[in-house]
Amino acid sequence: MLSFYNPAMLWGLSFLAVPVILHFLNRQRLTRLDISSTRFFKHDAVRASRRRTLQRIVLLITRLLLITLLVLIFAKPYTVSNPLNAIWSPEAGIYVWIDRSMSMSYVEQSTSLKDKSLQLCDSLRKYVSASARVLLWDSRKAEFAEFDKEEAATFRPQHGPGQFARMSAAFLAAAKDNPGPRLLLAFSDFQLKPDSAPPSPVAELLDPTRTVPEAPPVVLVPLRPERPWNYALRGAQSSSENPTILTASFTAQGRDAQNIPCNVVSGSLVTGGKSITTSADSIVEVSISLPENSPASSGAIEIESNDPLRFDDRDYWVAGRKKSHSVLVIGDAMRSFSLTSAFLALGSDAWHPVVAKTIEEASLEDVERADIIVLNETGDLVQPLRALLTRKVLEQKVIIVSPALSGDVNPFLQRVWRHLDLDAAISAAQASPPLHPVLPDTITPTWRHFPELAVQEASVYRRLHPLPGTPLLDFNSTSPFITYAVDSSGHIWIIAATPLGITESNNLAETGFYVPLLDRLARFGLSRATSDRHLWYAGYQYRNPFYGSAQGATIHDAENTPVAHWHNQPFVMLPMPGLYHARPKNEKPYWIAACAKPQESLLKYEDVDTIIDTHPRAFSYFPHELVSFIQSKGALSHASRLWMLFCLFGVAEALLWIRPYSQSKP
Repeated sequence: MLSFYNPAMLWGLSFLAVPVILHFLNRQRLTRLDISSTRFFKHDAVRASRRRTLQRIVLLITRLLLITLLVLIFAKPYTVSNPLNAIWSPEAGIYVWIDRSMSMSYVEQSTSLKDKSLQLCDSLRKYVSASARVLLWDSRKAEFAEFDKEEAATFRPQHGPGQFARMSAAFLAAAKDNPGPRLLLAFSDFQLKPDSAPPSPVAELLDPTRTVPEAPPVVLVPLRPERPWNYALRGAQSSSENPTILTASFTAQGRDAQNIPCNVVSGSLVTGGKSITTSADSIVEVSISLPENSPASSGAIEIESNDPLRFDDRDYWVAGRKKSHSVLVIGDAMRSFSLTSAFLALGSDAWHPVVAKTIEEASLEDVERADIIVLNETGDLVQPLRALLTRKVLEQKVIIVSPALSGDVNPFLQRVWRHLDLDAAISAAQASPPLHPVLPDTITPTWRHFPELAVQEASVYRRLHPLPGTPLLDFNSTSPFITYAVDSSGHIWIIAATPLGITESNNLAETGFYVPLLDRLARFGLSRATSDRHLWYAGYQYRNPFYGSAQGATIHDAENTPVAHWHNQPFVMLPMPGLYHARPKNEKPYWIAACAKPQESLLKYEDVDTIIDTHPRAFSYFPHELVSFIQSKGALSHASRLWMLFCLFGVAEALLWIRPYSQSKP
């Protein structure tokens, strides 16, 4: 299917009438003569007359074609099926999106993927029409702006999720105001993002265009390394039992690692190190011992390597990440008194603050701020509890369920069972004789210092049976006392078979087993959670831990320069990896380690060809194909062919031109 860059020039086809009129006006007039016989006429003369008539018809057709070709040359036709032909239009609007994710900093042949994208854009700007607009997506301003090579060179890859949907919406809005051909060029390595919810980045990029019938075409330009490889450090942390031992995971993707130096840096000092050797596509745990006399409280572990992706060669850690966590107890004030007292008895170094609220008082902000949430005999599915079940709470939580056993299983518990995909066919049952908790052992850190496995002093008279989930503690009858499960959002649910507050169903709150039980259940849940308020991923938003409070905090970087103030904003973000010092008002300051998310350096890419099959307005061109098309200035377009045909028919017209007949003198 053909279209035209300058359709207004088609009015020139009206000149086709000129040669037709001239043809009929200049027809040779015949004089009728009566002769007796034609036997004296030569046959060649008759054939010449017929040939001259045919020659005039062919000459007319040739002249008509010459005018048509000349008009088409100025109208500039192009094939709609090839979206790149739109870049030669003087009124073209070419919108460019360059992926700014960290994977675009991959260096190949001394040039990063981001710089290769800019080079392609610069070549495009040089070859397209001077009146055509080339606009580049500016993620800082969230808009398309005229391409400027020097300004574009200042763009840096960013940590965190991309702005695919936002950019697509801006593209559609801006393209409506452009009367000429419109096109979106998307430069990316199209790295897989397994941590992001569907749709994938490419599908998210194209999704808004699928619902718009006249959406402009999208050309995907995949920039992928030929033989990708990378070394990375992840999960740096200090041992909770021995702070002089630091551990991290070293990943070798695509290439063997031979004697890669790995050092521990605290401040400006190297305090330890070792060499790493492993095979390609393997993960090894690295353990480094620090000097006994100077254990650092924070720092970084880094490798010295010339790998093409450098941002993940360093990972940050903070000692004592789980030093203080907040606890929120939701339930009746009287029945929850023992729960709050137990956590308060452990001191502010372990659990702080400890807040008790009723169902009516608890808010979504309370739920967001808490690390541990205890639901003590709650029966109503109010807004804060709905947030836990509907993926509206961003950070992982440890939720301890203390069930109500006054009657049948309440609707809230049934909703929890469905949320966790657990068997809901349970009921409250009497325990006669009373049941006693049984520890799995007395050796591991969780249950160390308990003299006996069976806790005879603690008796349970009423319980849920059977209790779904993975058993954590049992009764002496081998039925589960406490179980746990993990939901799709990563929240850790710890479920007790009997209430944990003040209740007639047991005497747990009256025994010496009660306080360590709650403490160790909470710590077990935190050990299963992957998120921690002292560990952040750079570029990703987190709930402001000071949102709704009157204190706020100032955030300083490792050089003690203030970089942010967290007060009333709902969400906060640390844009770059590093060590940050949080200084809350009226509280002890603490360190925050912001690290690069592991998925940002995952060398796996989407199959663009498979994706564009489901999007009729999407096309794919590799960089060399795009360069060839730009440098040939649309060699596959119709302009060059039209000029060749015009010249050919011009020669034909000259050869077919008939000179006027003139009589020779006697």
